[in-house]
Amino acid sequence: MLLNSVYPRLLLHLVAAMPLIYALVLIIRSATGDFTALGADPAEELMSYLGQWALIGIIVTLAISPLNRRVPRLRLIRYRRLFGLWAFACVCLHMVLYTVVLSGLNMEVLLSDILERPFIILGVLGFLMLVPMAITSTAGWRRRLGRNWSRLHRLIYLVTGVALVHFFLQVRSDYGEFVLISTVAILLLLLRLPFQKLKSLFRQARQH
Repeated sequence: MLLNSVYPRLLLHLVAAMPLIYALVLIIRSATGDFTALGADPAEELMSYLGQWALIGIIVTLAISPLNRRVPRLRLIRYRRLFGLWAFACVCLHMVLYTVVLSGLNMEVLLSDILERPFIILGVLGFLMLVPMAITSTAGWRRRLGRNWSRLHRLIYLVTGVALVHFFLQVRSDYGEFVLISTVAILLLLLRLPFQKLKSLFRQARQH
């Protein structure tokens, strides 16, 4: 029974970690002279790569609740935190690359960059909203916060919207990737709407 519960979790950890594992492979290839791995600007390329995978990770996390409702016997909800934290890891590395590697922790450079490129403000805002969600993702915090836990974690919807706009503002020519990711995200957000409750309210309104 223990093995049956451990193996799927380990496998999913491996799957969720694959973007970071591949990022490490790219770094090693680039460091050993393969300049095709990360292009002419490795830090910028890696930051963009991690940002996109962070957004994909958030979308995967959003997908778990609707899937769990449709296939309850799989108990997929057990793995929502797992994917959420791996997505947060990508976000953290994305932020580290920007603030430390690209900006050198220089506040003057950071402020100038934020004023010139407003989408950075959205990125920082999204990160700041994710931090309390990551910290309070444990069962212990869920007990302590009670109903407020659900209210806090509804920020994921706002984070998703902010992240999509952050992504959109950086697209220069090829919108295909953005359209695909945003379409999936919007569909998942729509699936989370309480349609049964809305139908009930609509029927009550018609009766009155």
